[in-house]
Amino acid sequence: MIGVIADDLTGAAEIGAVGLRHGLRAEVLLSGDPSGSADLVCIDTDSRSCRPEEAGRRSAAAANLLTSREADWIYKKVDSVLRGQITAEIQAILRELGISRALLIPANPSLGRTIKNGNYFIQSKPIHETEFARDPEYPRTSSRVHDLLAATETSTVAVCATEDALPSHGIVVGQVESVNDLRTWASRQSNAMLVAGGAEFFAALLAAAGHKPGRVAPVATKPALVNEREVFVCGSTSESSREFIRSARESGTQVFSLPQAARHREFDLSLLEPFLCRGWRHGKRAGSPPGLEAPCHSRGGRPWHRHPRRRRRSQAAPHDQARFLPLARKYPAAESSAYLSEHDEKHPFGE
Repeated sequence: MIGVIADDLTGAAEIGAVGLRHGLRAEVLLSGDPSGSADLVCIDTDSRSCRPEEAGRRSAAAANLLTSREADWIYKKVDSVLRGQITAEIQAILRELGISRALLIPANPSLGRTIKNGNYFIQSKPIHETEFARDPEYPRTSSRVHDLLAATETSTVAVCATEDALPSHGIVVGQVESVNDLRTWASRQSNAMLVAGGAEFFAALLAAAGHKPGRVAPVATKPALVNEREVFVCGSTSESSREFIRSARESGTQVFSLPQAARHREFDLSLLEPFLCRGWRHGKRAGSPPGLEAPCHSRGGRPWHRHPRRRRRSQAAPHDQARFLPLARKYPAAESSAYLSEHDEKHPFGE
């Protein structure tokens, strides 16, 4: 079994899909133990927005779970543009596994995401000159890999080319300009190091291990319901996502946006329920595309507004707060602040 530790659900699911394309039975784990029937177990620690110490604890706990289930090897999935608490998480996993070196290859060259001369580029443009400079949680204000990883004097981070000799300890970030570079780095990995990075490096590692793409294996999860309507949730502000939403609107798909006030840490998400319920009803009357007939209170047996969400640092604009004041009087937000402050400890891989 191959074990994967990801800091968010999309990353875990992305690696699961890569495994599926390479003929592996994949399982995405949000809590609990692996089923034992999957070739690839991807754990979501939901730690992208945690403090470094908490992110490290969750990653170490996931590594402990995977080693207890005798994983053949472990892959640390990171955001391809190095958002999150990557250094803290990798260091915690290294300590848990008792090894001293990690090979980190975050670049996805087929998407134009490359690392050259110690700097990160998006379509040949320094990352801090792209839309990632406006990321709401982790704005990319520099293209230097050391800056993106928030490397300190106590965290040994070295950026190396494919032909360089590798340090014996610390985090080694591999420079990548092409798919061939990914293959070269995959050939340099060993059992004495933790491998980490993006989806394309994981695919290169699978190929190096003899897993050929193209064969589809069964997914180790509950089967999808036939003729079930669907709802798509877009949490990205990237240009590609905005274009997707524009196209959806133009094709007649009902699109509903959350207000800026919902970013406020004190905002009680249950205030949005009347709006979402109205959205479901409107979509049902209008005969809109899939997703709008689902009951607005159901999310896997738990009220949708009680699911953990990321901490948001941005503040709501005054006019947005005023817009929801009548709802705030009708739907008190007494528990929202305490719930968010306890999110770290309530997660399955938290304390």
